[in-house]
Amino acid sequence: MVIRDCEEKEINSEDIVVGDLVIVRSGSRIPADLRILQANCLTIEVSEVTGQTNPVECTAEAAAAHVSVFDARNVAFKGSYCTEGDGLGIVIRTGKFTVLGGIANLHEHIPPPKSKLQTELRAFANFITVLAICMAVAVFLIGCIVARFENILDHFVVGFLVIIVANVPQGLPATVMSQLRIIARRMAQKNIYIKKLELIDELGAATVICADKSGTLTMNQMVVTDLWFNNRMVTEAGVDLKHPHLRAMRSTIKSGERLEDPLPDILTVMSVCNRAQFEHVRRSMRRVSTMRALQKSASEAMLSGPMKKKFTIVDTRTGQVSEPRRPTLPSVEGLKELNSANMSIEDIELATRKMSSRKQINDRKYSHAHIKNRKNDIFGIPSDVALVKYVELNASVEAIRQRYHVRRSLIVLLRIYLFYFDFGFVKYGVLISFVQCFKQTYVARSIYRKVEMPCYIISISIVHEIPFNSIRRWQLIVSRCLIDVSGGDTEDIQAPKKSEARYVVMMKGAPEIILCKCKKARLNKELVDIDEKFREKCQARYFYERFFFAWESLGNEGRRVIAFAQRHFNAPINAKFGSGEEKWPEDLVFLGMAAIMDPPRYVRIHTYSFQYFKCFLIRPETAAAISQCKGAGIKVFMITGDHPTTAKALATQIGLIGDRLEEKTSPKKTLSSRDWCIVTGEQLQEYKHTDWDALLRHKYIVFARTNPEQKLCIVQEVQRRGETVAVTGGGVNDASALAHANVGIAMGLSADIVLLDDNFASIVMGIEEGRLLFDNLRFPSFLLKQLSLAYTFAHLWPEVFPIMLSFMLGLPHGLSPMQILSIDLASEMPPAVSLAYEQPEQDIMHTRPRNRGARLMSKGLLMYAYVFAGTGITIGCIAAYLSVYW
Repeated sequence: MVIRDCEEKEINSEDIVVGDLVIVRSGSRIPADLRILQANCLTIEVSEVTGQTNPVECTAEAAAAHVSVFDARNVAFKGSYCTEGDGLGIVIRTGKFTVLGGIANLHEHIPPPKSKLQTELRAFANFITVLAICMAVAVFLIGCIVARFENILDHFVVGFLVIIVANVPQGLPATVMSQLRIIARRMAQKNIYIKKLELIDELGAATVICADKSGTLTMNQMVVTDLWFNNRMVTEAGVDLKHPHLRAMRSTIKSGERLEDPLPDILTVMSVCNRAQFEHVRRSMRRVSTMRALQKSASEAMLSGPMKKKFTIVDTRTGQVSEPRRPTLPSVEGLKELNSANMSIEDIELATRKMSSRKQINDRKYSHAHIKNRKNDIFGIPSDVALVKYVELNASVEAIRQRYHVRRSLIVLLRIYLFYFDFGFVKYGVLISFVQCFKQTYVARSIYRKVEMPCYIISISIVHEIPFNSIRRWQLIVSRCLIDVSGGDTEDIQAPKKSEARYVVMMKGAPEIILCKCKKARLNKELVDIDEKFREKCQARYFYERFFFAWESLGNEGRRVIAFAQRHFNAPINAKFGSGEEKWPEDLVFLGMAAIMDPPRYVRIHTYSFQYFKCFLIRPETAAAISQCKGAGIKVFMITGDHPTTAKALATQIGLIGDRLEEKTSPKKTLSSRDWCIVTGEQLQEYKHTDWDALLRHKYIVFARTNPEQKLCIVQEVQRRGETVAVTGGGVNDASALAHANVGIAMGLSADIVLLDDNFASIVMGIEEGRLLFDNLRFPSFLLKQLSLAYTFAHLWPEVFPIMLSFMLGLPHGLSPMQILSIDLASEMPPAVSLAYEQPEQDIMHTRPRNRGARLMSKGLLMYAYVFAGTGITIGCIAAYLSVYW
């Protein structure tokens, strides 16, 4: 949607030009690079462009001159999405001149690198060609001299060509391809899909892994890992992140006991003060657009004229054809009768509270609502989605939200009886005189039976809400309670009068901001004064000590900490909140905090079975893979767009770096130790050749706040120092680095190698298979085992030597050309291919990667094949030959 000639017009993205004014709305995709002119709580998801996992809040204010375009908050990039709010921007770049187009241009101009296996096989083919021609020419000349240049043509065919055929390993290509396919099939069972088979060997030779953080080292989903309330910390315990107190919560719900305060209030604030929404679709309809289209068509069919009969129903008793009857809509007269019965809003709310109490939806017992439609996805910013998923582990977010006016519905008691048909969802319009506006409802339909329609659902907007932004750093919601709320912070509040209603203000945000807006704190059932006047008291002082200790501990571990607070109060029923309107109380009650992070992958390693439950011992799967890389001598570099503190916390948790820091004395201010260091993308821009040399001497490096150009620069600098680089990625911003790497590993996307499970541990399994391939193609010098290539080349000398004897000594031919081909293709290939099933050595992942200059066909292998193994086989063949012709 653009503004042209002072009018809003909807045009194709290809028709947008520089200077157009583009209207950005929630859910829309940015069609070009925009300079934001107006922003109303505008939040942009830029992970596909910059790699930054958290949505960015945009502003119209000018950025400083030293701020890069990726860190500027007044620019929206092409390919990003608007998650919240709206705004207006002017087009500054289009097409290939955008940031996304520049990334694609980098990818197009990078030539695909040749794999080492291809280079080795081509070099060996050249060596065999020269060797075969030289040997054939020498044997042909000697044979001609011995025969005094008679029958030259026969000598050329039988001698020259046969020598060439005997030297060429005809089974080598089939042997190599067969082994590659066997290993590729074995790797596919480990969720590693190989598109270019020759890269298996390249993966086994990898010396550096440049791993993307999100989705590779982590689970790529924000989860609640810790809760702090009642002056204590509750930490997750399990791969599925189901908390101990939530398991206790399940048992208390079943036994009817009360939950520990203020946990129910924390779960309520998580659910209500939250903009994340569920997508409900039926099993047969996966797309919301399809469901809405069917709803619209069904509504038009039911409300427009007589129904068209598409089937015939015959009554079994009378034998007459019956017509389907329409549902009886409530008439306006009937609604007037309801209104004339002195049915006020207070009566409706009282009936609603009674109905809610009969359903046992109270503030202490949460149960899952039985919904026919499945919950397929949760939409919203990652932190809100994490909170909703946390509550959904043992409670129902929708059941909690039904108590409040939260983008949901007020249940109005209008019980009627209807006959209606199974036409999906049909929309009715109901005009109620005591409601100020026209309301609509969606009614589910059943088949030909008299059912009780419990109520009409009337959509009512939220009372008041202030969304989160980076300046305020908090979100606030004011809602009206639909059921009686007792206990907690309502003990000192009088019951609402007849013209009043019970409201609640809920707030979540940065802990230091929320704490400043609170005067009391909930500790179990007790309210403790934490205002500045009472800070010297024992309880308040202990609360502050525990609060700041927990906050700093979670922050140092790289977790995002969110605090929660609420306050109930009475206000008029039709009260309006906002600037210049009714004010809500500012003396809130502090409830607790939650820590959120994108955790590393976990794996179960053992299970203990008891009488009533199972206990799983878990360990980080990524940490185990990192430890295996360290044992194999592989350097691991973590590249992310997140903050250095977050990156350091994750790297420490998975065992990539240590806990102690030793800061360099250089002006770069790089955190480093002997084996690892942490640098940012801005620091890389100042690095020179000597700085790169000093940096890449570390075995483990964390690159934070990097953009696509800097990631490509890292790969190029590592390759210049003779390393074999494997790069992982899953977005558009990783395309250039994936294309330039020796091995590009994509997470669920198209690349040389695709990880179907997006797991870093799968990469380590692939490296092990690649090393096994190299060992099976050639023989390990320390074991002197005759494997595929050594086995294939050992037959060349026994095949050539009989021909040389025939030419030089005039003996009968020991082998004909057809016999040589039959030996190469029939008798040699099956044993050579079977060596691909050779099991790896126990210490294959405890040795350093092979040298970049290591040859597949080394001098030692040729010496072993031609001199040692070949000579022994030749002596045996000559002995058998002489025993026949002597």
